[in-house]
Amino acid sequence: MTAYIFSRTNLISTAVFAVIYGGVMLLLGNTPNEVLTSVAIAAPVYGVLMGLWNAWRASRDGGG
Repeated sequence: MTAYIFSRTNLISTAVFAVIYGGVMLLLGNTPNEVLTSVAIAAPVYGVLMGLWNAWRASRDGGG
């Protein structure tokens, strides 16, 4: 399961999520400190959830 959480694809998608999420928050008028705090919490949560989702999908497809 950790192989999916720390996979290259998942790490890249988590980084893209963090950049887009932070950019939207900045555009909505949040301060950089608020954005950094929020991204520091949201990005790891997103990465773990997506890794678990990919592991579940692979198990259903017979890939692990």
